[in-house]
Amino acid sequence: MKIAVCIPTYEKRISVVEKILEREKNIINMADTEFFLYYSGEVTEEIENLKDTYSVNLECMELGMESNIKFFEIYKQMENSDFDYVWIIHDHTYFDEESYLKISEALENNYDFIVVNSQASIDRISEIATAEELCEGHIWRLNSIGNCIVKRGTFLWGIDWKMMEEKYLTPDSISYSHVGLYFERLSQLHNPRMGLIEISRDRFIDILRNEKYSWYPETVRICAESWVSVIDKIPSCYGEKFDLYKKQDQFFLSKCNLARLRRDGFYNTDIYNKYKKGLELMSPVSLEELYDLATLGFEELKTTCFGDLIDKANKCKSENKRIYIYGAGRHAAETAELIGDFSLDFDGFIVSDKEGNPENLAGKKVMEARKCLDEEGLLILVAVQSSSYDAVLQHINKCSGGRNMIIYNVYK
Repeated sequence: MKIAVCIPTYEKRISVVEKILEREKNIINMADTEFFLYYSGEVTEEIENLKDTYSVNLECMELGMESNIKFFEIYKQMENSDFDYVWIIHDHTYFDEESYLKISEALENNYDFIVVNSQASIDRISEIATAEELCEGHIWRLNSIGNCIVKRGTFLWGIDWKMMEEKYLTPDSISYSHVGLYFERLSQLHNPRMGLIEISRDRFIDILRNEKYSWYPETVRICAESWVSVIDKIPSCYGEKFDLYKKQDQFFLSKCNLARLRRDGFYNTDIYNKYKKGLELMSPVSLEELYDLATLGFEELKTTCFGDLIDKANKCKSENKRIYIYGAGRHAAETAELIGDFSLDFDGFIVSDKEGNPENLAGKKVMEARKCLDEEGLLILVAVQSSSYDAVLQHINKCSGGRNMIIYNVYK
């Protein structure tokens, strides 16, 4: 099967893209694989050298083009190509040869649409039987570029682009327009075959995993307006819309993240009033606390909204009990940043498995949970994706031998 690997990027990311291509140079040279850089920016000697050094295709796109419009444009161009499959991936994520061979194996199953779970604990290929199963298990995963591969001859061929663009490339929906495209198109296909590729997360690495996500300043608009708008627009065959709203990772509109946004000037009374309906639908925080977070000064909201956390942390320290953050990704780094603003210290990060995680994060060691949960009364701030929360609680209970731990859920 012939596959096009498409990497949208821009001038400021060239050094990052070079690191990605260097790690993937063996894959680039594989038969039936072509890499495309979709580049927005001035075509400099640096980008030309990159193209020649790694033998990738260079496609220039309009400077400043909205990333989701770029996404649609790539698919439109690929519709008339001779590739069997098209995979659009981030410009800051790399994968190893073994994982790519697993993906190539999955393509032989002739799926029309493939979900890629690059954060799995095992390698596995399976079939997704129904649209409901796709939505229930994977709709939020598909918000991230790189998490799906589409078959050109069925999924892309014959799309009514005018309809798709008028429906989803609107100001209220554009940030998640690609999710709308996926589900709208799948509803048009007769019995589409859908597959799931699970790849061990130590083989898919996001170079920018611990940096602020690029749309941080617009978090409230994107989560409380765009996600809701796209879910409202996708066909009704995917089930109850209210259930689908809640598939969004709850960290983004959590108390912890809204406090950071308030501190940085990206959440205030005007934003609260403008997106109140969406916030009420999407956020795990009560309406009263949403208002407090929008109106109180940062120093005041520390005690009003986080007094329970500060009290628990101070009590642990007075009793010489350790405090850990569970997780070693972006959410964990952001949680560490916030509690630092509260003048709280902690003893390190713990994870289920060190494989694929950094040695250190934010100046603290990253350790396996099973080696740390050896006494009662430790305070654990759980800062992983909300979809993994229940599994983390089970792992904590297993590693602690049933000892009583103080759990703080950063999503609430």
